[in-house]
Amino acid sequence: MRYDVIVVGGGLAGLSSALKLSKNGKKVAVFEKHYMIGGYATNFKRKDKDGNLYVFDVALHGIGGLLPDNIFYNHMKGIDMIDKVEFLRKSETATIFSKNEEIDIPDDFEEYLNLLINKYKDCEEGIRELFYEINELKLELGSKKIPMIYQKLQNISLYDYLKSFNLDDELINEFSFLWLYYGLPPKKLNALYYILAWISYHIGGTFYVKGGAGKLSDTFVEEIKVNGGDIYLSSEIVKIDVKGKKVTAIHTKSGEEYRADEFIFACDPIHLTNLMSDDNKVVKSYKNKLENNDIGISLSQLYVGLDCKTTEVGITKGDYLINTADHEVSYESALKGDYSNTSYGITSYDILDPDLNKDVGVFVVVVADHIKNWPSYKSDEYKAKKEEVKEELLELVYRYFPDVKDHIKVVELGTPHTMKRYTNNSQGAVYGFEQNIKQGGFNRLSNKADFTNVYLAGSWTNPGGGFEGAITGGILTAERLLREEEIALDKLVKVTEENDDLVVPDMDINTFMVGMAANFDSKTVSKGEKILLEFIFDHNSKYYIQIKNKKARLLRENTEDKIDVTIKTSYKVWFNIAFCGLDGKGAMFDGKLVVLGNSNIFLKIPEYFSTSSLKKGPKSKDGSQKLEANNILKDETSKINILIWLTLTLLPWIVTDIISDYYINGSVIALGSVLYTSVLMLFIKPKRLKEVTKLEGLTLVTFAMYGLTYNLMSDIFKMEGKYMINIALILIFLISALIRKPITEDYAKEAYNKRMVKTNLFKNINIKLTLLWAGIFLIQFIIKVSIAGPLSNVSQFLAIIGLIISYYYPKLKLSEFS
Repeated sequence: MRYDVIVVGGGLAGLSSALKLSKNGKKVAVFEKHYMIGGYATNFKRKDKDGNLYVFDVALHGIGGLLPDNIFYNHMKGIDMIDKVEFLRKSETATIFSKNEEIDIPDDFEEYLNLLINKYKDCEEGIRELFYEINELKLELGSKKIPMIYQKLQNISLYDYLKSFNLDDELINEFSFLWLYYGLPPKKLNALYYILAWISYHIGGTFYVKGGAGKLSDTFVEEIKVNGGDIYLSSEIVKIDVKGKKVTAIHTKSGEEYRADEFIFACDPIHLTNLMSDDNKVVKSYKNKLENNDIGISLSQLYVGLDCKTTEVGITKGDYLINTADHEVSYESALKGDYSNTSYGITSYDILDPDLNKDVGVFVVVVADHIKNWPSYKSDEYKAKKEEVKEELLELVYRYFPDVKDHIKVVELGTPHTMKRYTNNSQGAVYGFEQNIKQGGFNRLSNKADFTNVYLAGSWTNPGGGFEGAITGGILTAERLLREEEIALDKLVKVTEENDDLVVPDMDINTFMVGMAANFDSKTVSKGEKILLEFIFDHNSKYYIQIKNKKARLLRENTEDKIDVTIKTSYKVWFNIAFCGLDGKGAMFDGKLVVLGNSNIFLKIPEYFSTSSLKKGPKSKDGSQKLEANNILKDETSKINILIWLTLTLLPWIVTDIISDYYINGSVIALGSVLYTSVLMLFIKPKRLKEVTKLEGLTLVTFAMYGLTYNLMSDIFKMEGKYMINIALILIFLISALIRKPITEDYAKEAYNKRMVKTNLFKNINIKLTLLWAGIFLIQFIIKVSIAGPLSNVSQFLAIIGLIISYYYPKLKLSEFS
């Protein structure tokens, strides 16, 4: 069977991307290896010896950002899910147990700010500055601005970021209380990832899904099916076919084959690439890229069912985070399997949703873990260790809630092997690749794979793990797929393993930058405005464009001015953004584009320099306007210089000028010129020049009038006939230059890259060339009038000079560099 898009992985990332695509008319199928949909977003049931039923939520502790007008709220609203599921507001984000102190962390921005200021009065200034910048980041993300704070945070640890506000270590430790759910302690954790989650919880509100995470996944499935999508459960993928740079088909364990135009891998890409043949160069290269990323830790989770409500044994809050040691020490203990000396979480599901378990109590204990701490799955050693760890984790619970001991009816432990078994995640990693300093934000694995028709969604790519991260990532991936279809790179460009799906620039970098500066629109800046842009291409080539006195000037080096915006990328990427419809935001998320400085100025670059080759396309059936890219293939090289065709078009004018003193039969000249021009247009010109040029059209009209004048107004012709052609030619070239429709443009545009033809630089060059020819024809006319006889024909040598100038002048201008 064939689909538009196949999604591999039925977790929240896969479900959200499938829903977004199905709502946009795509025929979508989701393949999930488990018999239940949802990945970590599922519920499971157990019964005790007396037949009492316990409903456990596999993983959900809280989900943020669901207050109106927050980014995640808008994402969920955009796929019509915000009203399909009931979300229960938590009374606090979490409760911290640390140093015999119990602290309720509010999910309200101002309340949390005041709590920290009242507790850490010596750090008030730094706390206020921190909260101000966090709020600025939230506003930045909700706007069309280039995310400058976002880029700043992606390259710094959470600890170093907080320390930059002169906060003391005790405050930093408290502020970082949720590190367990992001996989790394503050000194190793990417600041961006933590702060984004912090914003969701403390500005967007903290919620739990009524009915548990399984209810959320089931609702996604219902909506996907309503929109015509298919869901395949118990359908583990065991083989993936690849041809060149494209995935062509997937094969399930039951032996069925499914094909699609495009694929979304909403699960561990390491696992899926291992299902591909190593004979393919792209597969081998992508595997190497994936192997160079650090894989995050796993978790062990102890699920406990009680014969009473959790409140009756002292668990009165939905979420507890219990710090037995410093976060860095806790993390190291977890890596060694020393669970008694690590931080852990306790989540009570009958408090978060009283209706999920009405008569019994259900809670889960969570500790960071690593698969290397565990013997081989199902071995006797493994089974024995499970029993040991169960008791060890229960002892941790008894430290704070001793009454639990007498009410336990159900106990079940999930280990890193459990995580791996149900998801195929390498090492049982629940957070995908580590959210460390090197792998966060735009530096994270791109959601576009190295295969031309494969995208990624989920914890392994951007933005990362967690329920909100998975759903957001799934939607962003689907949006990118749709956007790249709509603003498609020219499908005629031959895809090779070298060009990474980007169009190879067909002009050198100097020419491009000269053209960009020359295409500056002075109306986009005010008088006195001064801007300096720095471009760093391929890590070493630097260019500067200075905007001053309503003019743009390209500089090779900056000697004095302050740089307003720095753009770091490869020339190929910038070329594709400028001309080929490559999405700049997507390039940033792929780590291919970095912007530093004033984001408002950067966003106005398309206004300053109009370089985009995109144009409005035809309206679709639903009336929406689509974008299409112009043909961006490099023009076929002309075997004959295009100036020869200009000369051939001018031939009737040149011949008439030479013979008009000796042979003045206007009918013959007119008829011969019209016939010659028609034959030239229809049979002689190459296919590239089949379009009628302005000069050809005017030649036909002028010589037709020439013949009519000869036959109908013979007296006027006898007096002025031999000058008529000269005057007409001068006026044609002069007027065309003055109205900015230069005659030479029609010929020159066939000799240059189609992107360069769209620039102001190209038009200005041809206006000057057209004026040059008007001047040449004027001088020839003056010589003809002043010098009688054959000597006047010497003026034809001026045309040779004009041709030489016309050939070299554009080349000199296009390589001009200040």
